[in-house]
Amino acid sequence: MKKNKKNEDSTLEPDIPYDGDTNVKKKQSLSDKVTIMKNQVRDFLLDHPKTNFVCSNAWILLLSLISAFIFAYGFLAFTNPLRVPFTSILENPDSLSQLKIAYSAATATDVTKIDNSVLKSWYNSLDYNTALSIVGKHSLVSGGASGFSQVVTRILSFTGMFKAGSGIEENTIISILYIAINIPFLILAWTKIGKKFTIYTLLNIGFSSMFLKIIPASWCEITNIYTDYLARALAGGICTGLGTGVAFAVGSSTGAVDIISLFFAEKKSTSVGKYSMVLNTITVLTYTLLHFILSPSDVIPAEFQNDLAGAAWNQGVHQTTMALYTIVYFFVGAKLLDLINIKNKKVELQVFTADPNMAKVLISGFPHACTLVSGIGGFTGTPRHIIYMVVSKSELNRAIKVMREADPNCFVSVLSTYQVYGKFYIKPLD
Repeated sequence: MKKNKKNEDSTLEPDIPYDGDTNVKKKQSLSDKVTIMKNQVRDFLLDHPKTNFVCSNAWILLLSLISAFIFAYGFLAFTNPLRVPFTSILENPDSLSQLKIAYSAATATDVTKIDNSVLKSWYNSLDYNTALSIVGKHSLVSGGASGFSQVVTRILSFTGMFKAGSGIEENTIISILYIAINIPFLILAWTKIGKKFTIYTLLNIGFSSMFLKIIPASWCEITNIYTDYLARALAGGICTGLGTGVAFAVGSSTGAVDIISLFFAEKKSTSVGKYSMVLNTITVLTYTLLHFILSPSDVIPAEFQNDLAGAAWNQGVHQTTMALYTIVYFFVGAKLLDLINIKNKKVELQVFTADPNMAKVLISGFPHACTLVSGIGGFTGTPRHIIYMVVSKSELNRAIKVMREADPNCFVSVLSTYQVYGKFYIKPLD
């Protein structure tokens, strides 16, 4: 009986058992064939620098598009709706009354004889500015550059820029300001964080600005939670946190506040969400204050205002309520961001090993220092090397793999770390 030859390349074709009586190879299972094909595809992509570069950047580009769409949709659907849905107007007697009066004036129809289906059709045919001037809207205050854009746009609105017939849409100005405000922050990212990060951030900003402009209003009305402010705050926070978290995961950001937050988070070795929460809160307080100081004449037509000063105060009071919901929105977004972005989360490794070179292996592979302590195994009585090292959570799996390869019998304990003080990053050993 001939001896079975082992396959020389086990990565491409794993050993297949032989039948003891017939020396015939057993049929490959479907899982074996899939594994072989996956290995071949992976090796082809990784072994060729050009294909590796294209595939990695294509993946980053795809995730950046997804991140930008989620962020922009959350802003337009929940934070700053493009248009008040007609179903929400029906639930608000004041808005419905204002709409009927406007329709009556435009068509010379008796207010008492206006049918809701006809009213809906007329309302949906109005341009953005006209619809906004009739029923108004109340927005959550977005964070980051979009939040700054809202503040600036709010100031510009008191000049009469967005009145009906002006031909200038508020969201068009917001999308332009979104890019302009990001310019100084991009310069900071280029000089202090990294060129690659800046390029990806610029792409994300461009995608977000594009989606802010092209996402149709009909897509944003399908949720129908305009009057449920808490639901809008939760949904908007989830969209913002998810979009920003995905951007950070691929080495990018949504710009502005995210860049500042990341800069300080890496400098202080803490979470990004904490700084994002503080900066965004300043934005919402500024936006709310503007509603008390300035007249809402751009929102409520004069014929519907008995007392402009009283209307301004009522606008401010209502926006204060919206500000409280916005805080919920920021909180949800910050928590979800920190949940997804694990780079700035730290863990402490306690390694017990008999390998005297384990510390050098770790320092050469990771930009962090470590501390060595000599010990003795309580059960075996043999000498042990105890290593204390802090790494980011994103490095944890790779660190454990490196240690297990160096010493398969090592014992590793992983502890969560709230805060790190001192120099976290060092130059790795050659």
